[in-house]
Amino acid sequence: MKKLAIIACLGLSIGAQAQTVFYGGDWDGASALVAEINSIFPENYYNSVVYDDFTVTTETRIDGVFGNFFTIGNPTLSHTLYWEIRKGITPHDGGTVVHDGTVSNATVTSNGDIIDGSNPGYLYDSDVDSFVLEPGTYFLGLAVDHPTSWYFVATTSGDNGIGSPLANGNSFWTSAENGAFFNSVGTDFDGRYDFSMGLRGSPVPEPASFAALGLGILSLGRRRKKKH
Repeated sequence: MKKLAIIACLGLSIGAQAQTVFYGGDWDGASALVAEINSIFPENYYNSVVYDDFTVTTETRIDGVFGNFFTIGNPTLSHTLYWEIRKGITPHDGGTVVHDGTVSNATVTSNGDIIDGSNPGYLYDSDVDSFVLEPGTYFLGLAVDHPTSWYFVATTSGDNGIGSPLANGNSFWTSAENGAFFNSVGTDFDGRYDFSMGLRGSPVPEPASFAALGLGILSLGRRRKKKH
């Protein structure tokens, strides 16, 4: 029973090591780009998603997404966040969807940012059903799903960013209302922007690490037997 308790505790410890895998950085005070969809009346809204690139260098389990948004004219905040992870986005080519989802209970907190004098900023943060990404370069896309107002994801120059690449301008925007289909933000808009969004998760332990852990548990068990 003691061995089982030790293994259970170790399992909880491993599972609790979630961290920020990637964060593009804090708002740079420059701008924001519309990132909103409307699942109720999709034909009447921008239905826009903003994408920014990130790289994982080892097999990584993802369990959360987050981003900094501004809202205009919406006294009741939406808590529904749409997210995608894609590979291979190039100008006017959306590449391949790797994972996506919609969460209806995102945590929304004021981040203290204000754009255009009166429009407040909010951090949207949500857990997602965990999945594993193989090493490589991907694109994270975010949008708020709402019934009444505009949401804009904040631009960043990489300040306090985590992971890579940061501030490289390799971002994209797709918008049904504006006829934009995976337009390059750096080429088709005024500026080479990255965006304030990110992912939470943890590296997947390699088999050798599990083997070492198992030996440690067995060794601990043997020591306990000798004491008795």
